[in-house]
Amino acid sequence: MGGGIGGLNPDPARSLSELKKFMDLEAGPEETLEDGQKAWVIEGKFKPEYYRLLEEQAKGSEGGNVEMLKSQMAGMRIYIGQQDEYINRMEFLGEGDKKTGVMEFQTLKFNQGLAPEAFQYTPPEGVEVNDMTETMRRQMAAMRKALGTEGGTTEKGPEGNVAPAGVLKVGVPAPAFKVKTLDGKDLDLTELRGKPVLVFFWATWHKGSLQQLVAANKLTGEHKGAFDVVALSLDEPGAADEVRKAVKENDLTVRVAIGDDALFNAYWITEIPAYVLVDAEGKVAGSESKPKDLAAFEKTLQQLTKK
Repeated sequence: MGGGIGGLNPDPARSLSELKKFMDLEAGPEETLEDGQKAWVIEGKFKPEYYRLLEEQAKGSEGGNVEMLKSQMAGMRIYIGQQDEYINRMEFLGEGDKKTGVMEFQTLKFNQGLAPEAFQYTPPEGVEVNDMTETMRRQMAAMRKALGTEGGTTEKGPEGNVAPAGVLKVGVPAPAFKVKTLDGKDLDLTELRGKPVLVFFWATWHKGSLQQLVAANKLTGEHKGAFDVVALSLDEPGAADEVRKAVKENDLTVRVAIGDDALFNAYWITEIPAYVLVDAEGKVAGSESKPKDLAAFEKTLQQLTKK
């Protein structure tokens, strides 16, 4: 997304993660949008370091008035639809919470991708095609093969659930990672081999992902320790207390840690909730992005534990 708010997109998972780097966010009262759906409301004030960054960028340029910007944009109010889970509206707030601007996303539709024929191109007669095009294609193909991904495609699971973009293929080694859990213990994914591991991605500010994490936590008891869960939060490191609060309030007993961008990128996480199921040998057994429930996970888990 970059260092400014101009890169915000309707998908809240990444956008809110970036916003927390330079804003103090808190949940506001729920509201109803014009299309009738309920919306979660996130309110935020810009941190002083954000304005210091702008001052550095404005030095030597004309019209770089940071104080004027503060009066016009001291904070933001973001509305996330509970049905489509997209940012539907953003309000820019001046000093005293005075509304100074609005940005709305209307008639949102999920990207269904383009057909291969849309990329066909015949150069005009006499025009020589740049060799770099084919070179880059070969480089990308090699990278996708090394990562074990379905480069550029999406796979639909049961009931139309869509696996993470760039899907980690079933049967390839799951990307290794080491994190420190909330209780201060070192966790190495490779050391959990011997039984399946559910690598689950969530965030405290995303109620749907928290609800599914609670469901996954319950399943560990129902399946009597047949699998492990590593819950990786998209919250910022500075929000560890908020994560601990969510863990305590929901009686979570699974391993919980705060992830980082490198880890999320390795697992192709662009939306939450999302999960990757790793088998006892450390290979990908299945994955889903924004699943409606954990039914597909349970089915795959049963197949793994029967072996």
